[in-house]
Amino acid sequence: MCTYGCYGGNDVYYSHSVMNSKDVLGSCGLKKAQYVIFNTQYSQEKYERLFKQIKTHMLQTGDWGQYFPIEASLFGYNETNAQHWYPLTKTDVQQHGWQWHEPLPAQPGQSTVCTKCQRPFKYVDQELKFYQEMHIPNPTLCYSCRYERRRQWHNPQSLWHRQCMCTQTD
Repeated sequence: MCTYGCYGGNDVYYSHSVMNSKDVLGSCGLKKAQYVIFNTQYSQEKYERLFKQIKTHMLQTGDWGQYFPIEASLFGYNETNAQHWYPLTKTDVQQHGWQWHEPLPAQPGQSTVCTKCQRPFKYVDQELKFYQEMHIPNPTLCYSCRYERRRQWHNPQSLWHRQCMCTQTD
């Protein structure tokens, strides 16, 4: 119930990409799992107790049986299949409080201003072609700001004091 991309399982609720699993609630990317809530493994007894508690709460709030709310989507309404099957105008979408994605007007060689550092930068022809082919929105950050954002995920370049695993000495 209320799953997406799940197959070969039993009693899988509110999950995404869960395969050949059973007794799963609110999880993502599992294979051959059992008694899992929010991607955390539990014993059968604890799972049944937590599942009952969560289901009771969702029944009281009216959320049980409802699909994921549109507010949880990371995409604008006009970027989804909903726009193809149930077309709405931008004003209709905004009246509902949903997201609408405005594509950035970008021309090859035309200057765009970075939303973070306010420096101008340009898209090259190959870059714009790649974004269009892959259906990726054009970046709003310049190359330097995008690089700095990626660097935040790197491990620090530091030396750590550790005990030797071979000799058990410092």
